[in-house]
Amino acid sequence: MSPYFGAKDAQQLAVIERIVRDLDLELEIRAVEIARDEDGLALSSRNAYLSPAERRIALALPKALALGAEDARDGGDPVATARRALDEEPGLRTQYVATRDYVGPRLLAAVQVGKTRLIDNVSLKGSKR
Repeated sequence: MSPYFGAKDAQQLAVIERIVRDLDLELEIRAVEIARDEDGLALSSRNAYLSPAERRIALALPKALALGAEDARDGGDPVATARRALDEEPGLRTQYVATRDYVGPRLLAAVQVGKTRLIDNVSLKGSKR
């Protein structure tokens, strides 16, 4: 059996993979890349809580992660680049920006837009970091 699991919550995916491994379950977890709306925002049930103005602010999250990933490919610091981009967006509060090896190297971030907490991440595969 091979269940599919979205990579949007990379930390949760890592926990599920660890449980499967630790319990020696006959499962192969298949990570599926993040589904995104046309504007780049990761699909999430939480997006329904965003007003149109908050949604425009939230678009800074995927843009910042893309900038960070691009910088990593050039040998730069993806965390600093993404954090800088997020800090420039009024109306958005950054909770964290980090890199971790979940389903390969990833750049992860969580932000607060209004009352809504959003998470997102991008692959750093092929980066110089």
